[in-house]
Amino acid sequence: VIHSARSKEGCSSTDTTYVRVRPNISATFSGLPSFACENAPSITLSAGTPGGIFTGGPLSGNNFTCSPPGNYTVKYTIPDADCPDSTTASINIHPLPKFNLGRDTSLCNGSSLTLNVSAPGTISWNTGQSGNSISVNSGGEFRASADDLGCLWSDSLRIFLGDAPIVVLPSDTLLCKGGMLKLAATWPKSRYQWSTGQTDSVIYVTRAGNYTVTVTNPCGVASDAVTVRFQEELCDLFVPTAFTPNNDDKNNDFQIFVRGGKPILMLIYDRWGGKVFDSRDKGIYQWNGKTADQDCMEGVYHYVFQYEMPVGSRVRRN
Repeated sequence: VIHSARSKEGCSSTDTTYVRVRPNISATFSGLPSFACENAPSITLSAGTPGGIFTGGPLSGNNFTCSPPGNYTVKYTIPDADCPDSTTASINIHPLPKFNLGRDTSLCNGSSLTLNVSAPGTISWNTGQSGNSISVNSGGEFRASADDLGCLWSDSLRIFLGDAPIVVLPSDTLLCKGGMLKLAATWPKSRYQWSTGQTDSVIYVTRAGNYTVTVTNPCGVASDAVTVRFQEELCDLFVPTAFTPNNDDKNNDFQIFVRGGKPILMLIYDRWGGKVFDSRDKGIYQWNGKTADQDCMEGVYHYVFQYEMPVGSRVRRN
């Protein structure tokens, strides 16, 4: 720029100033929609001119986080010493239509339950129904989904359909000495409390006494009791008191018979403690009166006998 001046007296002067003209800096940016749902993936903003700063929302650098819900105005500023510039854009983070159907629950036969959803938007159910509430009278999984302006939420619960428990223990029982009795009070989705302090659905009894169980579920309570007594003998065995190994096909072998079980060991000793028979030698559980293929003397012999007796899923060993 040149400036010239002349006075009335004819004096003149000239001055020159140099002005540098820079192009405008554009602070535009892209990538920010006007609407997004809460907890949507983070949004990456792209600046037309690098070197600026994003402000005005849940930002980390040029990444915008879609939470918490609200209205935000994002500003991009280029702090230039000569030609600073800035641009703004707005976004609405819409809240999710959150709701909770509650914990899994139980429904007794003949009754019904109303499931409610307190959320905006359109509500649909996996039963094919729609609306904020439905009535159910069956068991299974129930799922509700909410759609509010494209923002989605869902929740589900399981309903157990059952009856009040029924428990029937065996009649008062007399067991053989060393016996075992299985007591079962199994009922779906129930809790158990035995007089022994146990809380399983099944217990095994090996002592005389009165046994009581209480079974509880959301539909009711039931209980029963049984008295168990034991005999003094091992009545699940038949033990002969004598045999005659004389090859006349009558009582030739000494054999202990187990009712409903199986033998696992039989040892026989003479009166001086010498072993004359061991079932583990040949895997048999009857004695023909011989030892080392020689006839044993007539007399009194002592025996050790072990056997197994199945009781339910367990095995009792005597």
